Amino acid sequence: MFKRALSAAGAAGLLTVGLAVTPAHADGSDVTTYPLTTRGGAQATSLDIGTVAITNDGGPTLSVEVNLTGELDPENSVATKFYQISAQAECTEEAFPLTKKDNLIPGKMEVQIPFPDGETTATFEVPNAEGCLDNPMVAVHADVRQLGNVAGYQEVVNGLGDVQFRFVTDAGNTAGSSYFDTTVLGDGPLAGTYDGYCVDIGGTVNLNTTYTGKAVSIFDYTNADGNIDNPENLGAVYWLINNYEAGDVITVTRPDLSTFARTLTSGDIQRAIWYIVDNTQSTAGLGNYNDLAAKQIADEALLPENNVLPEVLGCDDLIPVILQPNNGARQTTIGQTTFISLGVPCEDIVDTAMAMDWTVTENEGGEDRYGNQFDGNGWFGYVYAPHTVAAE
Repeated sequence: MFKRALSAAGAAGLLTVGLAVTPAHADGSDVTTYPLTTRGGAQATSLDIGTVAITNDGGPTLSVEVNLTGELDPENSVATKFYQISAQAECTEEAFPLTKKDNLIPGKMEVQIPFPDGETTATFEVPNAEGCLDNPMVAVHADVRQLGNVAGYQEVVNGLGDVQFRFVTDAGNTAGSSYFDTTVLGDGPLAGTYDGYCVDIGGTVNLNTTYTGKAVSIFDYTNADGNIDNPENLGAVYWLINNYEAGDVITVTRPDLSTFARTLTSGDIQRAIWYIVDNTQSTAGLGNYNDLAAKQIADEALLPENNVLPEVLGCDDLIPVILQPNNGARQTTIGQTTFISLGVPCEDIVDTAMAMDWTVTENEGGEDRYGNQFDGNGWFGYVYAPHTVAAE
């Protein structure tokens, strides 16, 4: 038994309290707009992340427009998008696809629209409910997410466009030192200062000079400008910076098989990176470096099992972002960032959202329930799409 099953007339009476219905057309059709709500059921835990506008002209179809205007986690740089929308219009609760415990089954709703690449706005039609064309119940459900890990990294970096950056000296053998510090200017997701290394020696950059260029994902670099001789080895660079840093002590094997201990310097790591991706070598700016140590860690990074960009990155991994100056003669560099620095979730943030009418409140067992909810334990529900008949 559905405790909140309402007739069309009763539903119309309920909607007249606190809900603004704005006629959209001279012929009397109406657009009714509701919040798109996630984590619903109670205002204390809910989050409105968009709007759902339903146009009902009293005809056989409803026009629905869904817009995402907020984020599941506003601290992240990755946009919230919907990847699936389900919708249906009916005259009674019983007509919707429900479980035996009276919870809505979004996957069995009449309208199913996938968005494989994610979207922030969508317009579509829903068959109106025969028998209550002027005031149908409408359920609009969206699967929403903020992409994380590699997919989120790709979205943020590929959306940066031109960035401005500059370099300062950061050589040494203490933990965290690098070939130079890379500072990305402005207030975008990449803004900040990172350890940096050069990935080509064919060009030059001047310290404390601002350059404009592209931020390129390490997963997308194809060497269109020819600045990196061996971009197929960028997986080895990724492995190297996540397994060695200045200050690490390693055992180096000489050609005669004798060994010695070496405290790695930023010069060792920079020299190793050139061995990995460049066809030539340089000693410029290396300071204290040992060629045997550099060659040994480069060879280790180039092993087939290490020279690969993984499909899933570790949450605390250093992730190279390639900075390529617009002047092709300038040096291509990498800045070592992290998911946290970029505002990328380590994993996808996934949630569900529905059109919600916050003006409707019902108390059950001493608890307030918000919106027109089905009788199950879940919070999924429906809204109404009234049509105002034009006066003659």
